[in-house]
Amino acid sequence: MKISRFLLFLLIIATISFFLFIRLFSYSTEQDAKKFFEEDLAYTYPDASERKIISIEKVSEQSNEYILKAWVSKGLHTPCPEKIEVQYGYPSRNFIGSEIKLVKSCSVCQTDKKNCHILYPEEAIIASHTYEGTEPIKEFIRKNPDATPSVEFLENFDGYKYVWKINWSSSKASLAIYINQADNSILKIE
Repeated sequence: MKISRFLLFLLIIATISFFLFIRLFSYSTEQDAKKFFEEDLAYTYPDASERKIISIEKVSEQSNEYILKAWVSKGLHTPCPEKIEVQYGYPSRNFIGSEIKLVKSCSVCQTDKKNCHILYPEEAIIASHTYEGTEPIKEFIRKNPDATPSVEFLENFDGYKYVWKINWSSSKASLAIYINQADNSILKIE
């Protein structure tokens, strides 16, 4: 009886030691972290229009841990898209992450346009039909429920630097609007 208990005790110690040894010497690569991150993003945000990993940083040279960040866009082809920044720790935090809503509630720079810059395509889409002076776009969307936006960031346009071009297209027609990033002014609707 004592020998069987002793052997069971040794087996338990060996098993624990084996798992500790594997954990101690297991090594995750950046590719492993990225692969798991992509899979988790697809699972967590299945209805996303776009999922884009923006950074993968190793915590330290001695560490086998990574901090990963991604942007997730929802409703990118609608008048009111959303943008979320997701951050995960891998592997130590097992993808327990944080989420920051960067663009939400179909509102952007409404109170202080002079000190606000449209940084994301989602914001440009929202501004294209919510700003003062965008009535032709509002009317176009109302008359064309199938209208979808596409966004382009222009380095130069008509003597202005950094301009958002938002093209609204439907099965019947299209309309483009240009918004100056520097002061959020409407430059042109065509």
